[in-house]
Amino acid sequence: MILIADCGGSKSDWVAAREDCEAVGRFAGRGYNPRWMGQEELENLLAVVCGALNVATDNVRRVHFYGAGCGSAEAAAKVAATLQGVFNVASCEVAGDLLGACRAVWGANAGLTGILGTGSNFCHYDGSAIDCQTLSTGWILGDEGSGSHIGRKLIKAFAEGRMPETLRSGFASLYGRTAEQWIAEVYASPTPNRTLASVVPFAAENIEHPYVKGLVDSCFNEYFETHKAVAGRYGCAVGFVGGVAAAFAASLRSAALRHGLTVADVLSKPIDRLVRFHAKN
Repeated sequence: MILIADCGGSKSDWVAAREDCEAVGRFAGRGYNPRWMGQEELENLLAVVCGALNVATDNVRRVHFYGAGCGSAEAAAKVAATLQGVFNVASCEVAGDLLGACRAVWGANAGLTGILGTGSNFCHYDGSAIDCQTLSTGWILGDEGSGSHIGRKLIKAFAEGRMPETLRSGFASLYGRTAEQWIAEVYASPTPNRTLASVVPFAAENIEHPYVKGLVDSCFNEYFETHKAVAGRYGCAVGFVGGVAAAFAASLRSAALRHGLTVADVLSKPIDRLVRFHAKN
């Protein structure tokens, strides 16, 4: 049995497949990021996954794990050690979710790739590996264009009374929190980036409102400004992966054009393409 995982900071997708990579089971669960979550949390997630897929740990022969926060050798080794301890596998590939996005979008072809989910990232992929990448500075210092970025701007506008009243009343009614309660929740949360990103559905529902559209556009403009050094080095199209990219695809395409780029593909989830990739490789 083979396990293939696309694991973001908030959500994860898992496929159990036979040796020929034909899928025999799927599961969507909570996310994991080794930057701020420990080994026990990953072990608990794996137990839930195996239970949901009805997979015995000693039947897993190979694991391909693409995870948020797994782009560094240290983080990848940490996750790989946990996976090998749980499954006792000889073959365990752990890579950042950005490489997973590249493989899902481009396969063995070259191109620019971006992730826009709870967090964000951007790179150039040469068809085999990531050869140029903007440093990811995380949700406090960066993650422009992400769900946490859009959410931070929305919650801040609500708390400061700058959101138009028609939107503000709807926001308050939907989430049932005062400005003070939002502030307390964000700062008390063990995963504040997820708390911020939790209001993205409100933005998606109200994207035709000029205020919301302007806010989302400004986030995407900041995203492309942040990554213009990498984007400007390669005259090729860009493909995106992530729920935020999919939810605001029209705004994303417009922002890309303003920065001289063409969006080639937008995938909400890369897992099916990753299964296809490993069937061929």
